[in-house]
Amino acid sequence: MEPRSRHRAARSPGRDVTLLSDLLATPEHPRLDAAHDAIGPDTIAKFLLTSGSTGNPKAVINTQRMICANQVMLRETLAFLMDEPPVIVDWLPWNHTFGGNHNIGLTLFNGGSMYLDEGKPMPGGIEETVRNLREISPTVYFNVPKGYESLLPYLREDSALRAKFFRRLHAMFFSGAALSPFVWNSLDELAVQETGFRVPMLTGLGATETSPFFMSVRPDTSRSGHVGLPVLGNDAKLLPNNGKLEVRAKGPNVTPGYWRQPELTAKAFDEEGFYKFGDALKPADPDNFDAGFDFDGRIAEDFKLASGTWVSVGPLRARFVAACAPLVRDVVIAGINRDELSALVVLDLDGCRLINPTLPPGDLAGRCVRSVDPRRVPRTVSKAAGGRHGFVDPDHARGAARYAAVDRSRRSHRQGLDQPARGARTSQRADRDALFTDAAGAGDRAELSFKKFIRENIMQLKDQAAIVTGGASGLGAATARRLAAQGAKVAVCDLNAKLAETVAAEIGGVAVVCDVSDAASAEAAIAAAAKAHGPARVLVNCAGIGVAKRVIGKEGPMALDRFRPGDQGQFDRLLQHAAACDR
Repeated sequence: MEPRSRHRAARSPGRDVTLLSDLLATPEHPRLDAAHDAIGPDTIAKFLLTSGSTGNPKAVINTQRMICANQVMLRETLAFLMDEPPVIVDWLPWNHTFGGNHNIGLTLFNGGSMYLDEGKPMPGGIEETVRNLREISPTVYFNVPKGYESLLPYLREDSALRAKFFRRLHAMFFSGAALSPFVWNSLDELAVQETGFRVPMLTGLGATETSPFFMSVRPDTSRSGHVGLPVLGNDAKLLPNNGKLEVRAKGPNVTPGYWRQPELTAKAFDEEGFYKFGDALKPADPDNFDAGFDFDGRIAEDFKLASGTWVSVGPLRARFVAACAPLVRDVVIAGINRDELSALVVLDLDGCRLINPTLPPGDLAGRCVRSVDPRRVPRTVSKAAGGRHGFVDPDHARGAARYAAVDRSRRSHRQGLDQPARGARTSQRADRDALFTDAAGAGDRAELSFKKFIRENIMQLKDQAAIVTGGASGLGAATARRLAAQGAKVAVCDLNAKLAETVAAEIGGVAVVCDVSDAASAEAAIAAAAKAHGPARVLVNCAGIGVAKRVIGKEGPMALDRFRPGDQGQFDRLLQHAAACDR
């Protein structure tokens, strides 16, 4: 080729491109066939650097056998790949096994199309991903948990994007870190809203050394903490290790070792040739291994307190993050050889803004800390850590019979296809000492309640119709403003029409004149609000005088005689409306 045709000026500044027509016109080198014929199963295809999350970088040998065998395993596991060529929109880096082996190989092996996404799961980068997804409907979508977290608000707010994203999506897949139950459940809700059914969220367990597919869940078993079973062609060995079950891998997709590091290679394999993951698993059902396995943390990250108590760091970290979702992105657990544990918490700034959209872009962490009521901060619990599902176990090192002594939630920060989890799905027995003190060091302990925290903090109000009585001033006006800030469509009901119109104009709502002491007026106000915004799903009564009591309880609407006689009419219709909403 002549120099002028080898490189042409790209349309993007600073880039050179080679035209496909130039490549096709290039004569084949006479030694090409010989070079191709020399390639065999054990020919080195590439080196991928890995540190195992915590060690020094080392070059993992990736052979042709590893990569090809892993793609056969993938197709056998993800059967929909045989039905139609995959369409992938992908930003994952090719110097990592997830993007460079798993996704590139999947596209090539199955004759698919890969659209390169220049976006990233971060402010200023996720917008590019959103723009690409507005144009291309993937058949399978791969991302890391932070990517799904960043994408979620756009899927909620943009119906066109949501329709395009789910139009032909067979499955979603994550790896590399924990996908929080909040994000997982939200994606399920959006999929059902758009398509009428859940789109499976899949994951598994793997590493750069396994190229990377080793274990995988099934759509019917996928849940937080579950890594499934070894995929076809792989063997797994489980060995007792300090009361846990350490997993090891063997198969045609496993690396022969590390480039020019024979000592590290020898340490990475046991006498039977199984690769040592350094991860622990536990049976989802101790009486039925066919039910698959749950991730049980990294063997190397567990430690003892001064009392001799073992701390299972992975499950504990997962439980902590789940309890604080969506406020906390990660947590570092410390306390080796000390009397008690401590935790360094990394805030999830997007999650903090989800709770309070008014937080400023600058000094968010400081504002979060100053504005939090310590009595409402979910703290790790003393009593949630015990028994069969505990995190801290004094008997942890007493033998393999104790393998089930760690909670079902778990998390790993290992690279590869690790399946971490952030949510525990079983209740905890209250028979252990506390794991954490609060941030102020006061030492008070409270039981975690993830569901309670969600109920108190993460009510989804966007586009929901709301009615606020007494909404023209005081508590009612403040309530109306807060609901509107959360995205609700608010009807401001009040006797003072002028003030109601002022508040409604401020928040983009509708003003409705209403005398809550008159049943007919209340009924008319409900009808007017419904005409403007649709049936109300939120009702906040800030008018009238009454006692503190549930408006709707197990016995139905509260009795009107709880109100001052002159005010009984005010809630007559509103109570019935609330009861109807409750049904």
